[in-house]
Amino acid sequence: MRPSPVSRVLAGCLLLALAAAAPAAAGCTATLNCNNSCFIFSYACPAPSSCILSCFAASQTLNCSGNSVCSVGASSVTCDGVQQSCATGPRCSAQGFEAHCGTVTKVCQFPPHPCSF
Repeated sequence: MRPSPVSRVLAGCLLLALAAAAPAAAGCTATLNCNNSCFIFSYACPAPSSCILSCFAASQTLNCSGNSVCSVGASSVTCDGVQQSCATGPRCSAQGFEAHCGTVTKVCQFPPHPCSF
């Protein structure tokens, strides 16, 4: 026995309604705290400056979102094949007339300019 045209239309509508009610793909996320905060405390500028520089860089946090595959490694996160990595090397350093902490740079001032903190 063949289904009637009306029952085929109703079955098609039911399939469309079920497909529309199905949840979208959940996706995924990955997060990693790099634990690489650092600071410079009391860097004495070379003469003729008398400034003392200090700075701090908070630990990096890596985040990514993907559609299917997300993973967290020891120093990186990967989402759908795109990798982000924690900074390598020193994030805080002081040499000469500058101190660097993350993206912050402090510069020694010379007389007659006052020191900035």
